[in-house]
Amino acid sequence: MGGASIIIFAMSSWLGKVWASRILERDRLKYTTVLEDLKTQNQISIDKLNSSLEAANLKLTIAYGGIFEKQSNAILELYSKLLELELGANPRSLTEAQKWNDYKDQIREAANFYHKQRILIPKSLDEKILKAIEEAHAILAESTSGHTPAEFAHRFSEAKNIALFEMRKLLSVTVYSEPA
Repeated sequence: MGGASIIIFAMSSWLGKVWASRILERDRLKYTTVLEDLKTQNQISIDKLNSSLEAANLKLTIAYGGIFEKQSNAILELYSKLLELELGANPRSLTEAQKWNDYKDQIREAANFYHKQRILIPKSLDEKILKAIEEAHAILAESTSGHTPAEFAHRFSEAKNIALFEMRKLLSVTVYSEPA
């Protein structure tokens, strides 16, 4: 009896290992399939999210790319007009009535451009330009003699420097401090 029980024990042990191995293999295949299905579903979700993000990014790029370009052009043009006004405020060059009238027209042209582009202009620049234009209009209203105080040219210079600062900031050029 001792030998038969050893054979039965060995056979049942072998049969248990075979069944356990088959059960483990079946479970491994089942969970591998489930895992692959989950990976596929997750990849589909990730692809949909990436597609949505790319679409949103493209919309923002198109929308703000146009605004960025408009703002850049507005600041560049304002800088140019302010530079012309600063350089043109030389009292020696405005002694003739016609030159003074041309300079007044130049100020009005810059003011009109400023008001049309004001929505695109950063606040700090907007405040400086508005102050310079208001002072210019006050001087224009008071003077027909071509009198241009030094402060007049200084205000255009300040506004021009702020325009330069804002443009550099917009272009992400290193800016160390805001002009006074």
